[in-house]
Amino acid sequence: MRMSHPLVVLLATGLLGGAVLAQAGDVTASREAYARGTSLIAKGDLRAARVELMNALKADPSNVSARLAQARVALELGDGETAAEQLARATELGAAPQDTSYLLAHVRLVDGNFAEALKLADPALAGDRHGEYAARIRAAALAGLGNADGARAELDAAIARGWSTVEVWTDLARLHMATGNLAAAFPAAAEAVRIGPRNVKALVLAAELDRKRFGLAAAVPWYRKALEVDPNHVEALLGLAATLGDAGSNREMLELTRRVLSLDQRNARAWYLQSVMAARAGRFDLARALLNRTSGSLDDEPGTMLLRATMELHDGAHEQAIDRLSDLVELQPANLTARRLLGAAYAQAKDNDGVIAILRGLAAREDADSYTLTMIGRAFETKGDRAAAAQMLDRAASPQLRPSQALVTVPLVKAAADNAANPLDARTAIPLIAAQIGAGQAGAALGRALEIERRNPGVPAAHILAGDVQAKLGNWPAAAAAYKKAANLDFSEATALRFALALANVGDGQGAASVIGLYLSQNPQSIPVRRLHADLHMASGRWQSAIAEFEIIRARTGNRDAALLNNLAWASINAGETAQALGYARAAYELMPDNPAVAGTLGWAQHRVGSDRDGAVAMLEKAVRLAPLDPALRFQLAQAYAAAGRKTDARKSVSTALQSSRFVDRQAAQAFLTRL
Repeated sequence: MRMSHPLVVLLATGLLGGAVLAQAGDVTASREAYARGTSLIAKGDLRAARVELMNALKADPSNVSARLAQARVALELGDGETAAEQLARATELGAAPQDTSYLLAHVRLVDGNFAEALKLADPALAGDRHGEYAARIRAAALAGLGNADGARAELDAAIARGWSTVEVWTDLARLHMATGNLAAAFPAAAEAVRIGPRNVKALVLAAELDRKRFGLAAAVPWYRKALEVDPNHVEALLGLAATLGDAGSNREMLELTRRVLSLDQRNARAWYLQSVMAARAGRFDLARALLNRTSGSLDDEPGTMLLRATMELHDGAHEQAIDRLSDLVELQPANLTARRLLGAAYAQAKDNDGVIAILRGLAAREDADSYTLTMIGRAFETKGDRAAAAQMLDRAASPQLRPSQALVTVPLVKAAADNAANPLDARTAIPLIAAQIGAGQAGAALGRALEIERRNPGVPAAHILAGDVQAKLGNWPAAAAAYKKAANLDFSEATALRFALALANVGDGQGAASVIGLYLSQNPQSIPVRRLHADLHMASGRWQSAIAEFEIIRARTGNRDAALLNNLAWASINAGETAQALGYARAAYELMPDNPAVAGTLGWAQHRVGSDRDGAVAMLEKAVRLAPLDPALRFQLAQAYAAAGRKTDARKSVSTALQSSRFVDRQAAQAFLTRL
């Protein structure tokens, strides 16, 4: 038999004896660390709490309370795997089912197993001690199963039982947000903040709601207040970063995402936001490298799909972009940005039928943008359909103030069938109303739209569609009233555009300007709202103001938008800046030489500069050939003829203009004839 060395025996004995003594002392150390951890949980500092609880378990691995607390912290941080491990160990150590079942239910919730979560969050097992937590898990599980009414009833019952906690009110507000009932979400969130003024989750919720109700700038103070409570709260850091990035504060956005990565090097959302920032700056190689750091964890999200498709288009990988964007449009049929980008991908692939198919619905809208109209116009032109091409390209270069409208994503027949069982169910009535508007049946939609609006006063979409119906019927005062209700709930870009345009159509130009100014003060990066602002300035003859807005847009979008350049040229002509106008007009003409509005603007700019009379006449003659029924172009041509000494041609041209019922500048034309 082999004998151990005496020193080894002594050393082993000393270590074992020391361990026994240390274990007795470690129980106290574990309890102290546990107390510090629970105190940090109460303050909302979960990451620091996790460290203290780890210390408690290191000192005494049998500390069941510390394991349960660590499981709860892990769940709050979204780490279901760690929570499950801690719960399994606590159960082995003798934890009672009533102390673990509600947490295990939360684990199943994180895993997406809603039915099992609902079963485990047994109110009878949880009792009063953990009943509030179990009720919240049951509500979340019911919502996950699609039973929003049941989820709301669960939270209402919890409040009725006296569990009126910041967590319950926060969950209730988020449930109302998810179902579109913002009018109910606002007071619930306010109550959560009242009960827990330093609760980070309640403060983040307030930020998200104020971003919807007022805009980007209104959300920032809430996020900053949340970070005063917990400077390392990842959700608040990412929310503030995204908000500031959308507002154009890229430097602080970068700093915030770096703070997140210092806390969690694998945080996919932070890498995604940095990738978005790089893509916005045109640094696509960097954007791709940053997005790859997400390891594909966000690839199924719409924002990531759009970002990857943008990079693929930049690289010329149009087939990949088409596949990705087709999936995205199927997932989100009303995503207008995705549709436009898919149209661009088809154009890059020289698939004109694809361009027309994906953009036809957008181009048919009264508020179709010049980019969409230009793309589909070019596709028609390449296919040889010159009549359709001319119509689209003419609209592209001659934007007018038109009402915004929802994209029809469900065919009318299907929408009607879906709504037949319950005609006043907002979930199926809203798509039907949109389809009826798109099909020119606004009159038939009016009664249903008004009833849906009445029954759903807290749902912005109900007010918007009621406004859309009224706008389509020409009842602009009623449309403005409906849009105002929607704007008070969700001051989104689409709502602001509708509300401002409705006010302009009832003659309240000052009100329209106030709506636009308020929206831009909160959301300075909005190109569509700036376009409307510039268009309203043009309509009222405020040429310098229009130029200022157009220049902001040009600085952000570049010099490839013929409609924008054409508008800049026209505003500059009327502002007396003819040399500058000529430069813009030539740039627009290079992009769209066969568009009558563009050719007409260039010819008129040449006429006003006066250095090339023959060139001005030739360009305006081309514009008239392209649009022979446009009396305004004929009057401009008449003035160019007169300046070139061709008085007979001038009289003939202005006389033709006066014969048109569409001609609005009759007094000036008559005076011109008299002078001739």
